[in-house]
Amino acid sequence: MKGKAVFPFISLLDIGFAFDIIYFMRRAFFLFFILIATFLLSCATGSRLFTEPAMVNENERYDLILYGGRHLNDIETIAILDKAGDAYTIEPLAPGFDYYIHRNYPGLNAINSARRWVSFNPAFAGIKTQRIKDRDGSIIGYEVRPLYQPFVFGTMDVLSTSYSLREDGVVKAWIRLLPSVERELLRPDAPGK
Repeated sequence: MKGKAVFPFISLLDIGFAFDIIYFMRRAFFLFFILIATFLLSCATGSRLFTEPAMVNENERYDLILYGGRHLNDIETIAILDKAGDAYTIEPLAPGFDYYIHRNYPGLNAINSARRWVSFNPAFAGIKTQRIKDRDGSIIGYEVRPLYQPFVFGTMDVLSTSYSLREDGVVKAWIRLLPSVERELLRPDAPGK
């Protein structure tokens, strides 16, 4: 057995062919992954809705959605007023413990509760109210966002929100901190640490 190859049936040509197969399989898997991800995103997101600055109509009734407020320094906090009784339902894209929903609030009570909800942080400077419109331009709700002292977080408006309408009438609300603010909070000497 001295001097004989351990695997005499494998030649260099076979090894090269095996590497070609592995390379092809990796590329095929990558393309398959991209196709599946594109398909899932196109099915899951729905059509995007837009917001614009506005005052809340105090004469309507609203389902009040209070998002965030998980701890004293939680700046990822917002209140959404979903018009009660319309064809749409707004739901945050978050676990159930991240938000509260109070159904069928009178307009003025909903506005005051929303203002109280977003104003608890010591860096609070004011609010920004925006209407959420459907594809036809009808108002389906409002968002009440906190504004903070700009020298604390680098900007007054720290949130990024996006609304997506699904075919079943559910509007998914995607709420996150701006990436620049998130990086600022991760610093060791960040405010509140």
